[in-house]
Amino acid sequence: MAIKTRGRDKGDDAEEGDLFLPIGEVLRKLKQGPMNFGVYQTGDKGRPVVLAAHKRKDPEMLAKQAKKEAGTPKGAFGTVTLEGGELVFQCLPDQVPGSLIKNIRLMLKSEGFSKFKARVLLPGGEELGETDEGEEAAGAEGDRPQDGAGPVAEGGGNAQDDGAVPEWDALRPALEAASASGDGRHALQAAKLLKMMDAIVQAGDGKKARAVLPMVEKLLAEAGPADAAPDDQQQRRRRAVNELELGLLEKELAMLKRLLA
Repeated sequence: MAIKTRGRDKGDDAEEGDLFLPIGEVLRKLKQGPMNFGVYQTGDKGRPVVLAAHKRKDPEMLAKQAKKEAGTPKGAFGTVTLEGGELVFQCLPDQVPGSLIKNIRLMLKSEGFSKFKARVLLPGGEELGETDEGEEAAGAEGDRPQDGAGPVAEGGGNAQDDGAVPEWDALRPALEAASASGDGRHALQAAKLLKMMDAIVQAGDGKKARAVLPMVEKLLAEAGPADAAPDDQQQRRRRAVNELELGLLEKELAMLKRLLA
């Protein structure tokens, strides 16, 4: 045992307690090989993210430490590599904040390492795109509790927000009823659209909300009145007729989610 301890690399002992290394030190270590990481957004432009990195420690443990240090629940964990000037964060969780890549790039820029290109990859291999300014501002403000937050409107947005969408307030009850109708795929798609639209409206992005509204109207038209009770034969016929359109709608939703991520 003594021989094994004595034979360890001197740098390994120093590493054990250093989870929050300066990004320059992390980059230096990455030249020697991949590291596990946990990275969380802070909501503070002066320090956009907290990064915990280590060669051997479990990514989930690093995530817990980074989350505690950052004080927000918005982050990810996995393995990070340095490949030809690209800092690649391969994430393990499916749900990754859309603003994470922008905040990582802000961190690199503020620390003087903007020459390195940061990339965030999801478990399926898809690359996380950078969100627009409206989503970024909403993400940063949503990271921390706000005592002075304005009242929340019934449709899910802030009542003081210029991005209010009255059309959504009118359609939301019907979509909510459709999501609870038990009408198979219509109900599932309605639930997905409901969640997506609430998030967009809450972020105050009226432009994006209005872009999604036609999809909501299309789904509601296909599903029919929530209180209608067609017999089994009519229901099967209607589903068969709309099968192709629903498939297209699912593809549109998947594409839109990737754009919003």
